[in-house]
Amino acid sequence: MALEKSPSPERQLLKLIEEPQARGSLQAAAVKHQGLSLFSFGAWSGRFSFFKRGFNSSLKDIKQRRLDTRAINGILGFLVLVLFLYFIISASISLINLKNSSISRFKVQESGKASLDSQEVSSLKRTSAYYLDKISGRDIFKMGPRKAPVSNEPVKVVNQEAVNAAQNYKLVGISWSNDPDAMIEDTAAKKTFFVKRGQMVGEFKVQAISRDKVILSYGQEEIELK
Repeated sequence: MALEKSPSPERQLLKLIEEPQARGSLQAAAVKHQGLSLFSFGAWSGRFSFFKRGFNSSLKDIKQRRLDTRAINGILGFLVLVLFLYFIISASISLINLKNSSISRFKVQESGKASLDSQEVSSLKRTSAYYLDKISGRDIFKMGPRKAPVSNEPVKVVNQEAVNAAQNYKLVGISWSNDPDAMIEDTAAKKTFFVKRGQMVGEFKVQAISRDKVILSYGQEEIELK
């Protein structure tokens, strides 16, 4: 029995071209084989080995890179110094503000207390003076207000002529010393007199000279010039 010869590659290609169904089944088989290869044990093992090598390489690079401890220590020291200075400045400002507020509050309290005390004292003085005045004006043994005492001294009558004459005189100034001088102006006659004690100014005699006034006498009358 003669053996059948296997078809050549040219014939197989020709057969695929001539038979579309056979070509479709071949493509489906190839896709199925590729999908099965993605989920096969070998594929998963290869992926795991790849990730393992990448992780070990990254870890090795990190270990090889040594951290600069001096730079880190310098940065940390600078941060600590900044925080310390900030704490000192904040504490100083808080103490100054607290001291100023305490002083101002104490001054306000003292001024308020002093004003209240002065008001209370003045009100008490007014009250006591009012009642003392009322008591002094009454006789506790008689009803009604106390009668004013009658003075036996004669009433002093001012000489109108002397008053009218003195209206023309005006005290200009006083030169004070052991024996003071007074400058008196006669406004009617337009004259100025420089006099001492005992001297005359018109019809008036200089009775006394003090620091702020001059006493003139006209008969029994005395008139002050200021």
